[in-house]
Amino acid sequence: KDYFVAFTHTRCDHCKDLEPVWAKLAAEVKQQGWSQRGVVVARMNVEKNDCEEEVLQYPKLALYPAVRPEKKMKQRLIFWPRGVKSLAELPVEQLTTFLMDNAVNLEDVDEKVVVKSKGSRARRRRGRGQDL
Repeated sequence: KDYFVAFTHTRCDHCKDLEPVWAKLAAEVKQQGWSQRGVVVARMNVEKNDCEEEVLQYPKLALYPAVRPEKKMKQRLIFWPRGVKSLAELPVEQLTTFLMDNAVNLEDVDEKVVVKSKGSRARRRRGRGQDL
């Protein structure tokens, strides 16, 4: 499965701003049927859980592609929001486009137009996410 994880912290205001956007992303993934294809949107509170991921700033949004377990960490991709002053303003389209471009289980979505629940559209773009 492809896992898109938001690593958060309880006292992080940016993480609180991201919460409704992340919930919309999860709903969009479900609506598009991507969860049936093996795309998982998750959130992990780093204050309450141990994890292998090094988190130096919050929130950290990482996609772990559907590859063999020993390659998940090496092939993970980090999402960096663009053009927003606050994560509360982050368009869900940026996140869905990132998934369409990088999730292994969505590779055959191709150039197909994905209709958004609000009537906007996202198109699959060429290129890959930023790998750190």
